[in-house]
Amino acid sequence: MNKKIIYPWLTNEAIWFLEWYLSQNYVTHVLEFGSGNNTLFFDQEKFSLQIITIENDGLYYNKIKDKLSLRVDFRWLSRPYYNVCDRFQDEYFNLILIDGRDRAKCIEKSMRTLKKGGILMLDNSERYYYQEAIKLLSDWKVTITQQKDNPLCEHNYPDWETSWWEKP
Repeated sequence: MNKKIIYPWLTNEAIWFLEWYLSQNYVTHVLEFGSGNNTLFFDQEKFSLQIITIENDGLYYNKIKDKLSLRVDFRWLSRPYYNVCDRFQDEYFNLILIDGRDRAKCIEKSMRTLKKGGILMLDNSERYYYQEAIKLLSDWKVTITQQKDNPLCEHNYPDWETSWWEKP
């Protein structure tokens, strides 16, 4: 029986980038805000990662937790859950994916915890209410992708963007 491939709810280009980026030997520590298909994608055996996933919705937490391996440090934290960043040293994570609540504050609080050369990825980056926080990343190299049709994750809506920045 073939196991169904799980794709994160990100643009195709973001998925392809993550496939490549996570296959690199130097990627080890991932912080994720918001859980779901992204978490299941990170939890695949082909990636050797230490994953910390933060979820604020207790019902959703209970729905996802039994689908994860023990490799995932899956935490339910009430809002403001972005304060979890205060528990980590500077430049700890290689990758931070922000796809949950309070994304602007997650950007702001997590920047110092990302290693130089690390990636901060934001789903739904087209939304106007994230633009002020995105300005904090103005001197970082950015890649902006937009999903038009045929998404791998079978989820799509008009003008959907996933963007990522590389920390200088």
